[in-house]
Amino acid sequence: MDPPVLSLRKQHGGPDASAYSSPIAQELLSAIVAKLQDKYSDSLQSEQLSVGEVESVLNGLWSFQEECLGRHVSDAALTRIHGRFFNNLAEDSPIVDLLGAAYEFKAINGMRRFEWTASKMDRNFEMIMSIQHKLQETGAVTLPNIFIDPSIQGTQRQTLEAIARKRQCTIVSSIPEATHVISQYPEIDPNASGEEWMRCVAQRGEQRLAHFWFYPDSYDTWLRTIDVAGDVEPYLNKEQWVVSAWWLLHSDQFNEFLNEEDYEDGDYTLPPQKTKRSSSSGTKPKASEKRKRKVSGSPEASNGQRKPKKDKRLEDDDNDDDD
Repeated sequence: MDPPVLSLRKQHGGPDASAYSSPIAQELLSAIVAKLQDKYSDSLQSEQLSVGEVESVLNGLWSFQEECLGRHVSDAALTRIHGRFFNNLAEDSPIVDLLGAAYEFKAINGMRRFEWTASKMDRNFEMIMSIQHKLQETGAVTLPNIFIDPSIQGTQRQTLEAIARKRQCTIVSSIPEATHVISQYPEIDPNASGEEWMRCVAQRGEQRLAHFWFYPDSYDTWLRTIDVAGDVEPYLNKEQWVVSAWWLLHSDQFNEFLNEEDYEDGDYTLPPQKTKRSSSSGTKPKASEKRKRKVSGSPEASNGQRKPKKDKRLEDDDNDDDD
């Protein structure tokens, strides 16, 4: 019997062993090398760039982030680069500028090679900050402007504001200014509910990238197509998100901004605003329920999150058991 999907989920935020090894991934990396040589030629004049070299840099940077900026690190020096950037190998994706910024830093600082050892920790932190700055310049990353609903007060509000400042977010006083509206502070951590949920966010040949709810994108895992049911549903991008407080709390726990869709509050009513970020009715429409699928069963617990539809493949298994 094949193992359940849950047992195949990565238990860490480091590199996925199969992320770059498939023939399709190697072909995509080859296109990225060509794009890098064209866009960052000034910084690559002394480089013998190859697919293997680029793969090594990506794995090295990803591993360094997990080792020195991962969940287990207390009081990490800075917030991690989004995990999703390491899995998107399209030649027009942010991974080109991520790599380009790394090579620019290497050239400016006269580095002979990339080194991911503890002795080079401070320099690598500086490089990560340079990469983050580049991704902000290109618009791939936007630091959140956070509006906290007035119903959240006292210690809870103070906690959220402290995390926001620590993560270089801006606390705003009105909803139209916000990229993120924190609507409520549920008492129960959704990761403590005993349920596991996933959705497929990408496909590469016979592999599918599974995103597990309430975990960072760095925990996304490449699995066999047969292990990940449903349509491919890429990450959503919105100008404004309405999320529960656990989006920010988990971002702090994992030291990486979490996937907002996992924390959307579809019942929160936005006041009518003359702004492109608000809906005409003032009510935020609920996101499609099909994007969230159960991996393992347990007692139902909403914990301030919307209750999704069960994975169709698992429903079929349950029906077979009843026969």
